Formats: sequence, structure tokens, C-alpha cells
Amino acid sequence: MADGRNLVGVDIGASSIKVVQLRETRKRLSVVRFGIAALPPQTIVDGHIMNRAAVIEALSSIWSTQRIPARDVSIGVYGQSVIVRKITVPIMTAAELAEQITWEAEQHIPFDIKVMNIDYEVLRRRPEAGQMDLLLVAAKKDEINDYASVVREARIKPQIVDINAFSVQNAFEFVHGLPDDQTIALLNVGAAVSSLNIVSRGISAFTREVTNAGNTVTEEIQRQLGVSFEQAEQMKIVSSQGAAVPEQVHQVVSQACDALAGEIQRSLDFYLATSGEAEIQRIYVCGGSAYLAPLVSAVEKRARVPVMVLDPLATLAVDPKTVNEADLRGRAAQLCVAVGLALRTDRERRDQETRRVRVNLLAQRKETTRRPASEGSQAWLGVALVCVLLEIVGLFVWHSAMKSDLGKLTNDNAGVLAQIDKIKKDTSEHPAVKAQLAELKDREDAISKLQAARTGPTSVLLELSHILTQGRGPTVDHDKLEQLKRDDPTAVPNPNWDPRKLWLTKYTELDRSVKIEGLARDGEDIAEFMRRLGVSDLFYDVKPLPVSEASDKDTKINLKQFAVSAKERY
Repeated sequence: MADGRNLVGVDIGASSIKVVQLRETRKRLSVVRFGIAALPPQTIVDGHIMNRAAVIEALSSIWSTQRIPARDVSIGVYGQSVIVRKITVPIMTAAELAEQITWEAEQHIPFDIKVMNIDYEVLRRRPEAGQMDLLLVAAKKDEINDYASVVREARIKPQIVDINAFSVQNAFEFVHGLPDDQTIALLNVGAAVSSLNIVSRGISAFTREVTNAGNTVTEEIQRQLGVSFEQAEQMKIVSSQGAAVPEQVHQVVSQACDALAGEIQRSLDFYLATSGEAEIQRIYVCGGSAYLAPLVSAVEKRARVPVMVLDPLATLAVDPKTVNEADLRGRAAQLCVAVGLALRTDRERRDQETRRVRVNLLAQRKETTRRPASEGSQAWLGVALVCVLLEIVGLFVWHSAMKSDLGKLTNDNAGVLAQIDKIKKDTSEHPAVKAQLAELKDREDAISKLQAARTGPTSVLLELSHILTQGRGPTVDHDKLEQLKRDDPTAVPNPNWDPRKLWLTKYTELDRSVKIEGLARDGEDIAEFMRRLGVSDLFYDVKPLPVSEASDKDTKINLKQFAVSAKERY
């Protein structure tokens, strides 16, 4: 039996609102109410509510037509305003963690923590290493308050604000459990956004959202067949039901689904490259677009693993007095987020062991100052600091030698320029002098190229030292960075990242292509290092190479041994 009463799950999506109410019976949970109301186009854009009146009207309509008596609800959010990080901290008590979490969040969230709502879930404790893994989630207060206020205006009481990707995970866990020996991918393909959550050995290890989803398929039909968006949407739905549509519709749907599958595969490849995992055993698809057969087959073909449509209702009973069971089960995949939200209760205990993710972005936590870390963590930081200092000293010595050579080249170049000016002044027409001028010009060009070849690597190594220096970061154009914050906040480097969690062991360059190898505490530190390389003016085409596990023989701390390839620009 669950602690407390189940909340009503409310999934506010880009094209519709889905509502599910569960109730505990003697045998099992039952669906006692469910409803769906369509939303006008552009009501929700990138997870932001643009048409409050439409959302309020849809919620009120569902509560009225379905006669839902309960008013306490759990709602889900998604989009670029939501940030998810998996972090590692020293083992501490629940009270200590509650005090420490704000400072920890400041190290991993690339925004002012004062404008964010944060929460966390303890994923795993590792006493042998003196550490524990946390799932840290954050969202902008304005967005959370916007959703909560809209729901309240419909005379409904939000008790929990969850994240859609974890609602899907909770629904999956309720039906299938979470395997301890496998890695699975949960793919929720909605109208505007596709969210990917990779669960490894029962723990969420990687989440990502892509803005290629069901609407992209509809827009492609609209563009190629020259019909309205509403007509294209209807063609897409009819084609998924096996009804007769023009052959071109099937071709367009297949092409669009293959493009979406390609984006999903790139995310899967990134996870496999940075996590050290060998493979993903199975992919489960849900959401309104899960019924597109070409999508399931395209994902299966690219990933080369079995793909199944997730049914969140498989183990739930249905109350025939209040619910049309045929209609409910026909929309099962579309209701996955709402079911996951409906599994949340009004009295959840954080100290109770569970496989579910129970975050609540409505909860406000007390902000505190930093507390001292454990002795084991301090020892590790000391080792890391020594490594960084040695690297900086080496860079300084190397740079000094290069600076001396550069000074000599500069002096030589100045002498050549003086000779050219003198010859130009003496005569500019004499053939012999012209030949001498051409020869000196060739020498000047050669020296300039040599100078660039000497100073370029120096600039790159200095840039690396800036990237790995706390409080500095990569060289990046300010306007470019501001635009990136608007387009994709998750790609913005975190200014509070502690570079002592990662250090480099090898740097190889050939024809302005580099391979950088090193060690890091976890995958998030590797991802942050790659984010910094990716926005730097001196690096481009940054790609991860396979990651392997490593262990420090002195401190016994588990580390990630990684490699990154990139191209230099100088």
C-alpha cells in the first residue's frame, strides 16, 4: 500500500491535456477517472504556457465532464527551462544533505541559483568509496510558478511538480520493475518534444530532449502535400490506424520518422561513448507518436535492439462504472506521463527506500552556506590540486621557452622588414632589386607561417589551461554565448564547475587535429569539459571517444578514463 492518497496526474502537453486518477483497492490500483482535452496550436511552445485561457478551459472541461471529485494534483514539466544533472557527493545524513544541496546545486547549474527551484533524489550510496550519487533537478521559478498558477486558476491544487521523463520512468517501474543487470532506454515522443531517459542497472543515468517529435512529421506532410496543419495531422493519425491515405503520405511519414530516429540514435551513441556502457538491451517507446509504426521500426533498425511500445496500464485495473475501458486502453501509450504522475501520493516519505524518482519542484529548500566535505573527499581534492599545479607549472615552463623562440623570430622578422623598406626606398624598378624583394617577401611569408605554427599550439595549450582553471573558462564571443543560452541552455558551460574533478593525462596533435585523454570523477564532468571545448573559439568538431572505468590506487576512488577528439582553429 502506498503512503497517503494518490494524486490526480495531469500531463499538460503541447497538443492536449491528459488526466488520470488512480485509487487503491483491495487487490491493486485501479483507474477510476481519465480524460483528454485538445489544445489549440501554439498554446504550449518549448514548454512555456503561451495561452493560459486555453489551458484553464481544457482543465475545467475535463474535471466537469469526467466528474473528478479530487482536486489535489501532480503535474509534469519539460523543455529547456528544466535541467537534470547526476552528481556525486560525500556520504552524509539526510539532514546534512538538505543543508548542503543548495551549495552543491550552485556548482552544477549554469544559472543564478536564486532564480531556480531545485530538488534531488538519492540514487545510490557507495559506502566503500564514501560517496553517494544524486539526481539533481532544477527549473526556473518563473516557469514553475506559471504552471502552478494556471492550474490554481482552474480551481485545482498542485501538490507536486514532477519532470515528464521521470514520470515515464516511474510508470515503467510500476509495470515492469527496473532491471538490475540491464540498460534500457525510455523514449517519450510527444507532439513538440521527444525525451530520452536511459536507465542503467535501475538508475537514471542520462536524460536528453530533442525538438523533433510528432509535430515535425505533421509539418513535413503539410509542406510536401500542400495542405493545412489540421489536415496533415489528420492524415498522420489515419495512416497510423491503417486506413487508406495517399501513398505519398506513407512515404513522408517514413522519411520524417527516420530523421527522428537518427536524432535519437545520436543521443544513444553519445551516452555509450561517455558512459563506458557496452550496449543498450531494449528501448521502450511511449507518447502520442508511439503508434506510428514507421517510427518504431526506424528506431529499431538504427539502434539494432528490440523496440517495444510501453503500456503503462498493463497491471492496472479499470473501474467500468466510471471509465470506458476500450477508449482508455486504446490511448495507453499516450497516457504514460499522466499515469506516472498519478502514482505520486500526497504523503511521500523521502527516507523510505524506493526505486522511483520522487522529485518535487514546488518544494523550497533552505539555502545554506557550504559545509566542509569529508576527509576522503579532501584527500582526493588535494591529489587533484597537486596534479593541476604540476600541469600549470609545465605549461608555464613550456610557454616561456616558446616565448623566447617567438621573440627571436619577431626580431628576425623585424630585420627582414627593415631590409625590404630600405630596398624599396633605394629603387623600386631595378630588376635585380625586384628579384631580391621577391626573395625577401618569400622569407617573410615563411617566417610568418613558422610564427603561426609556433604560437598556435601555445595559444591552444593556454586555452586548455583557462578551460581547466576555476573562475575562468573558454574564450568565447559574448554575443555567441548569450544566443546559446537562449537556444539551448543545456549546452552552456557551468561557470561554477570545479575543474579539479577532471585532469588531463595526454595531449596529441597532428595537422591541427587533437586527441585529449584524461581522468574524471563522472560522466557529467566529462560532459562539462566537452561543453567548454565546444563553445571555445579555438576548438570545433568536438567528439567523445569510448570511456572506460578506472580506479585511483591510492584513494580507491572510482574514476572515468576518457578521450576526446577535436580540431583546432588558429
